Amino acid sequence: MQHLESERIAAFDHDAPTPGELAHLEACATCRAERVAFSTLSKRALQLIDAPVAPPMPRLTDWESLSARLRTERLMESAPETLQAGHSSRVRNEWWRMAAAAVMLVAGGAVWGRFSETASSIGPRSSDLAPITSDVLGLGIGSTGFSSMEEATKALAKIERDFNRTSLWMTANDPSANASDVLRRRLAQLDQLVAVAYDATTAAPQDKVLAHYHRSAQAARELTIQQLGNALPPGRSLERF
Repeated sequence: MQHLESERIAAFDHDAPTPGELAHLEACATCRAERVAFSTLSKRALQLIDAPVAPPMPRLTDWESLSARLRTERLMESAPETLQAGHSSRVRNEWWRMAAAAVMLVAGGAVWGRFSETASSIGPRSSDLAPITSDVLGLGIGSTGFSSMEEATKALAKIERDFNRTSLWMTANDPSANASDVLRRRLAQLDQLVAVAYDATTAAPQDKVLAHYHRSAQAARELTIQQLGNALPPGRSLERF
C-alpha cells in the first residue's frame, strides 16, 4: 500500500482531506498515527505561541543590574545632576571616592574569588593585602578627602598598581596556578569581568575610575592567556581568544 505524503498529512489541519484520503486513513494505521502526531505538534506550537513570555532575567555581569545592586547596598551613589555652586566640588569628590571604593570592592572580590578556589592553602595574608586595605581606607569616604581631582587620580593609580602587583604575586606563588583547568576557569571569569567593565565605560566614557579597572581587567586577561599557553602540553596551542 502506498502511503500518503507527509506534507499532505501535515496540511490536514487547515486543508481537509479528500474522500479518498479519508478512506486511506481508515485503512492505514501508519498514516493515521502520523496524522495524530502532526496534529499534536500543531496544537503544542499554538500553545507556545499564545503562552505569556517571561521577561528576561538580567545577567549578573550586566552593569545596569550590578550598579543598581551597589546603590541598593549603599556602596555607590549616583552622581548628582544638579549641584549648588558652593558645594559642587565637595559633592563631586565625594561621589568619585564612593565610586572608587565600590569598583575596588567589586573587582577585588571577583579576582580574589578566582584565586581562592584554586587551592585551599592560599588565603588572604594580611601582609599581602595591607597596601590595598590602607589605600582603600585612605580614600576618606565621608571626609574632606583629596584637594584636587589630579591628586585623587594619582592615588587611584597607586591603588591599581598595588592591586595588580599583589595579584601577580599570588598567581606566581600559587602551586596550582599553572594548571590548565584553573587557568581556563579564570579566563572565563575574566572575560565576564572585562565585559562588565566595557559596558560600564561605554555608559560613562568620562569616568576615569571605570577606565582604570577596564584596563586592569584586560591586562589580567592577557596575562592569563599567556599563562594558559605556557601550561599546555607540548604540541598543543591556544585557539584565538
